Amino acid sequence: MPWQRLADLNIAIIEAFRSALGIATPMVRASELGVEGRGSELLLAICERMGAATYLSGPSGRDYLDESLFAGRGIAVRYHEFHHPVYPQRGTSGFVSHLTALDALANLGPEAAILT
Repeated sequence: MPWQRLADLNIAIIEAFRSALGIATPMVRASELGVEGRGSELLLAICERMGAATYLSGPSGRDYLDESLFAGRGIAVRYHEFHHPVYPQRGTSGFVSHLTALDALANLGPEAAILT
């Protein structure tokens, strides 16, 4: 299937990984939500449109999120700290961290789903 935009190809790849890993969480494009804004205001609008009670950010969100906007609307802000799972990898005597899900799938097959 030819993709007109890189975003469409990326979504197809993400969907393939989601399927292989058994991830069924719904995925929605922000562009389909009819929300506007920039920065924290946009993220807050997305949360409100989706009915979120909590916004989960990566650790760098601490540097730019305006948490008071979220608090004013009753939406909690939490920060995720990623701890890479360790799994057996072929072709190396040690573990190479922070590779893609493709590495886990190539090394573990369907068992990679237990890492999610």
